[in-house]
Amino acid sequence: MSLREKVNTFTFVILLLVVAYLATGLIFPAGAEYQIGEGSSQLIRAFLPAYSICVAILSFGVLFLLLSELVVMRAKNRRTLTYLSLFSACIAVWVMSSNPICLLYVDDEYIASCISHMVLPWALGFFILYLFASLGEQYPKWMRLLFFLPYLYSVICVILDVGGIFSFATTGALTQLFALALGIDIVVRSVLSFVTNGFSPKESVTILAINDLMLVFAAIVDVIRVLVFHVTDVSRDFRFATLMFMFVIGIDAIMIYADEQHLIEGAGVIKSMAVHDGLTGVYNRMAFNSKLETLPMSENIGFIHFDINNLKEANDNYGHAEGDALIKSIAHGIEKAFSDMGETYRYGGDEFTVITDCFDEDKIKNCLGNLRIYLALMNREDVVHVPMAMACGYDRFQKGDESIFKAFERADEKMYENKRGMKELEARLGRK
Repeated sequence: MSLREKVNTFTFVILLLVVAYLATGLIFPAGAEYQIGEGSSQLIRAFLPAYSICVAILSFGVLFLLLSELVVMRAKNRRTLTYLSLFSACIAVWVMSSNPICLLYVDDEYIASCISHMVLPWALGFFILYLFASLGEQYPKWMRLLFFLPYLYSVICVILDVGGIFSFATTGALTQLFALALGIDIVVRSVLSFVTNGFSPKESVTILAINDLMLVFAAIVDVIRVLVFHVTDVSRDFRFATLMFMFVIGIDAIMIYADEQHLIEGAGVIKSMAVHDGLTGVYNRMAFNSKLETLPMSENIGFIHFDINNLKEANDNYGHAEGDALIKSIAHGIEKAFSDMGETYRYGGDEFTVITDCFDEDKIKNCLGNLRIYLALMNREDVVHVPMAMACGYDRFQKGDESIFKAFERADEKMYENKRGMKELEARLGRK
């Protein structure tokens, strides 16, 4: 079982426990109660847990907003977190506005009532946007205008109540009908999700659908508590469910981010493999060709080209593993000796090139001296059974060259001249 499946299974169990707790609201409906005439200290003790939950919900909203803006995620996930952050903020303000603790610091309860009737439709509107974003649904551009209706409706409600045309009791009933329609839509979407994708506690689709249903169930429990049992704490189950809803979404957001980072790292590895030689680790021919396209026509640009000697002898007499060891050792030597001058590229099977943007012949000679010392040490330690040696040629871009590749061709020609000279010297010395 993968980590994602373990997390989803754990979340599924948590959701079942939350639903079981919410169901107890039908058995023990009373929430925080407050009798008129009690002091502020008693009021704070009674309603501080509810207030704390609202603060926690608001904190989740701020966290999601930061995640959506600061963390590198796909556009769909950014929108989802943004809408959820705004939804949670509206829900927190909606619940807080009717919390007696807040009313201690608000001189006019009518202002708190206006705020409550303003932000609830906003919360429903942001939740609709969340549903669209999370499901990845496509819709015509003109439908975006419909998303502004909850915000326009909330402003109209306040204007109508202030003008004495319709009271909040009337417009509040319309808001509840709007919420009921949204709840039915959530239930239908969740059922269709189970039918389409199946029901599996290990799958994120199932967890998110249950999470949405849990929120609807909490709202239903609160409605029953108010209508049947006439409790004063009208949002006890819904605020707790909202907190758990945001908690589950937070876990899912973390897992999505982890998955995306894994994909990014995998893409980085693939990209690195595409431009690096698998045997030696230096840049490959593809990287060499790409580099050529970006090099400026400058006399500071130069090439140091190498060809390994004795590779055929190593392959024929000791096998290709010996030849690979010879190639890797020499590639490491070139890269180490010329690290201050430029990058090393494996141009072909036994050919390597260093591209430098600070061509200096004296410095190149010093680097070649360091490389010869390295090869001598490797030969003394018998790293491979054949002598490590190589031919080298170098040249720089010159005015009048039609392309930067002309300098590489001259370096290649000089390398072959050096190779022929080495073979002639070996022949004179009587060496094979």
